[in-house]
Amino acid sequence: MHSKLISESYKKRLQELAGVLSEDNTGKLKNFGISDDVANFIVGMDDKLALFLTNITLFEFAKQEGLKGKNIKELIPILNQEDFLQFLHNNRERLNYVLEWIKSPNRQGNIDFKSIEDLSQAYGMADAWFNTFEATGVIHDESGEVVKTYPNEGMYWIDLKTNNSCEESSAMGHCGRDGLATTIFSLRDTNKVPYVTIAYNENTKTLTQVKGRANKRPVERYMQFVFSFLNDMVKSGKLEHIKWSYSPHGPDLTAPEIAFVFEGNLDAYITGMVKDNLTSKVYVPLSYGKEEIIKAIGKEKYSEYINQLLIKNLESPSFRLKIKKGDIIAAVGPDRYKEYLNQLMDKALENPAYKVNLPKTDIINVVGEEKYNQYVDGILNKVLMDPIKYTIDMEKDELFAMLGEAKYKEFMGNVVKKVVDASSSENTLEYLLAKHKLTMPIDKVQQIAGPKTWFMFLKRSHEKGKSNLYGRLD
Repeated sequence: MHSKLISESYKKRLQELAGVLSEDNTGKLKNFGISDDVANFIVGMDDKLALFLTNITLFEFAKQEGLKGKNIKELIPILNQEDFLQFLHNNRERLNYVLEWIKSPNRQGNIDFKSIEDLSQAYGMADAWFNTFEATGVIHDESGEVVKTYPNEGMYWIDLKTNNSCEESSAMGHCGRDGLATTIFSLRDTNKVPYVTIAYNENTKTLTQVKGRANKRPVERYMQFVFSFLNDMVKSGKLEHIKWSYSPHGPDLTAPEIAFVFEGNLDAYITGMVKDNLTSKVYVPLSYGKEEIIKAIGKEKYSEYINQLLIKNLESPSFRLKIKKGDIIAAVGPDRYKEYLNQLMDKALENPAYKVNLPKTDIINVVGEEKYNQYVDGILNKVLMDPIKYTIDMEKDELFAMLGEAKYKEFMGNVVKKVVDASSSENTLEYLLAKHKLTMPIDKVQQIAGPKTWFMFLKRSHEKGKSNLYGRLD
């Protein structure tokens, strides 16, 4: 009877707090100006903490880019979101480390999220907590299923049937959980003392962690049990991939150790890496050379793999394929390479976010000077239309030679005016000038911009300084 008095929104909030419902912050991030790919990546890490993750990574990325401002709403429009997405992929393990600290079942007290400024600070706080978290070495209430025993050594592996164990956390002195895993295996002796924790995702057949106490590498004498257990998983077809959640002390297993674990089945592991690359939003170079990949998947499949990477690179400017010209030609042939480069140039003419990272002579030899000049003209026009989103990758000398002295000076003067016109603060202006490689004193910038444009910039900058927008997304 009384439940009718509780509003639906209040009941929903209670359910969210209890973990029954999850929030969907994707739309909220997009409304702040975050791109679809970036929003999906962050929400995929953790939906409920998406705004916190966006705040700390944006501030970290801005710091890396040389921006000093503390106004997120000012930073979002001027940062390159393809670069930001690459930054997120490169820092995925650091983010996981922070999340495991926040969600550890043994962490006491509340976290003042608003006091955490950037990813470095959050990572430092996580690391400090893990380093002071002492392992008890004792399991008081064991639950799970023993899956492998070593009677002569008095050791066994137990499947804890959970990816979040308070007992394992206390005994091992680490978080005891892994959001990327579906279950945890623990190596223990007959006194129920744990020595190694393995996190594993049975749905994707992926190994995500191999940790000793305090998140460090397991003591060497226990590695024989790790290799034995993982090798059995490989042979039974249960282990095909490795994707570390986080590795604060270096990779959980070295490349030779991975090769040893997959002995006789390394082809399956490399094939898995190839498949992962073709589903990723951002290109990730494989840790194996061309010959090793060809040995694993065959020459025909390798050629198809390179061709699929070319297609991926044409589908999204954020993929950013990095393969040498010679390796592409060797894999798909010169005709396919020429076709690809022409297609890439067409994409770049439509959207300068596509990068053609090749020398001018190589491009002209394939597409011709006329198309190359169209490409350059397109970029120059885009820069003048939106100097925040677009920049010129060409060197000044090359651009000078192409335009001539008079047109070069006119173009660069227009860029300065557009940059000043697009800037909302001194910090933004400084960043955009550096982004366009415009190294000149501020009085020269003021002179080029002209009195009216400079006055409007000063007015915007003054209003920004007085505004209450400084802070974070909420």
